[in-house]
Amino acid sequence: MAKFQTFSASRMSDGDFLSLPDVLVRGTWDGWGEAIELTAQEYYDRFVWDHNYLESPEVFVGDEVVPSRGNTLLQLDEMFVGAKVIEYHFP
Repeated sequence: MAKFQTFSASRMSDGDFLSLPDVLVRGTWDGWGEAIELTAQEYYDRFVWDHNYLESPEVFVGDEVVPSRGNTLLQLDEMFVGAKVIEYHFP
């Protein structure tokens, strides 16, 4: 299994994170299986939705069962052992 990449809150909020030139493996392409190799800005532009998450129609907190969507495997408890996860979902 691939090693998960995690970043500290201070690194994410220092204002320079999206400008880092590092191309990292950020997962695999759905239905293709090839590595997603992008900079932080490229990943953000492609995969992060700019929504008002306070208005999310579905919110799952902690141990609530998050419905499986598509063929995505839910591995949050493997990636973030002991953490409480909150998922905001827009259909």
